[in-house]
Amino acid sequence: MYGNRLIAAALLSILIMRIYFLRDVKVVSTCILAGLIFAFGGLLTNRQVSAPVSQQNYLVKVYPDSAKVNGANLSFIARPEGAKQKMVLYARLKSSSQQRRLAAGINPMMLKVSGKSAPFLPATNLNQFDMEKYYHHQKIQSCFLVDHFVLLPPPAKLSIVDRIHIIRSKFNQYCSQLPKTLGIYATGLISGYRPVNFFDEMTGVKKLGLLHVFSISGMHVAYFLSIVDQLLAWLGLSRFKKSIISITFLGAYFVFSGGSPGLLRAVMMAIIGILNRLFKFGLSQLDIWSGSLIINLLILPEAMFLMGGSTQLWIVFGVDCL
Repeated sequence: MYGNRLIAAALLSILIMRIYFLRDVKVVSTCILAGLIFAFGGLLTNRQVSAPVSQQNYLVKVYPDSAKVNGANLSFIARPEGAKQKMVLYARLKSSSQQRRLAAGINPMMLKVSGKSAPFLPATNLNQFDMEKYYHHQKIQSCFLVDHFVLLPPPAKLSIVDRIHIIRSKFNQYCSQLPKTLGIYATGLISGYRPVNFFDEMTGVKKLGLLHVFSISGMHVAYFLSIVDQLLAWLGLSRFKKSIISITFLGAYFVFSGGSPGLLRAVMMAIIGILNRLFKFGLSQLDIWSGSLIINLLILPEAMFLMGGSTQLWIVFGVDCL
């Protein structure tokens, strides 16, 4: 459904043979049940992504911490009011005041846009970046080319999500005042934001092939959690209280940093590990990794096609340092 069907059929055949030769009724029945649940979730996700988009006028909320302003070009991912799924919206700014307002603002803004939806351009060359597949893996089917937009007053009442985006915008603005490289690392690791010049500035990261280490593999979550554990140990809290505070911290950090699939895997691994130590479930590291992967795939069936999911495969083969 999502990738190369021949490879998928071969891997599925190997998996079925492996499960069959175990000759364990519990394992076979559990795998069949899990397979049916995943197949149903995959079909439901594919149906949602394939829903047609025909509306030409939208009211959309823009968050400054997720909008990309590159000169006069504006791009952002959002779910307009009345739309069933997210879209990538492209617009062109008409004045420097609009550019400053979108680049330096912290409050959410409402845009009334008019234009037309269009499919992503497919890859035409061998090994070329395929934008259509990339966004399809994130449940985004089409883009919206904005011909005209009007900036409306901000919403009168701010929701919890709005307030989180405001805090994230303030943090990104603070990091922009730091030295350039340090600011890019800070936003990439803590808030998950990448400016338009990320790949131009991070040439060393790109050349060394360490992109997965930079906020994709989720390795930094382990370091953040170790710092929290040290602070809680100094306070002399009990193991139960430390676990509750650590899980709360992980959930808050996941929401604050944008909730990418790679980060979801790292956060779920950390939470399952904490619960495993607290209640003594006796789970191995492979069990913890497998549980986080199953949860990730149930939420986003195409997670294995993203960079964070590819990193998980390297973990299985012992290549990744995690």
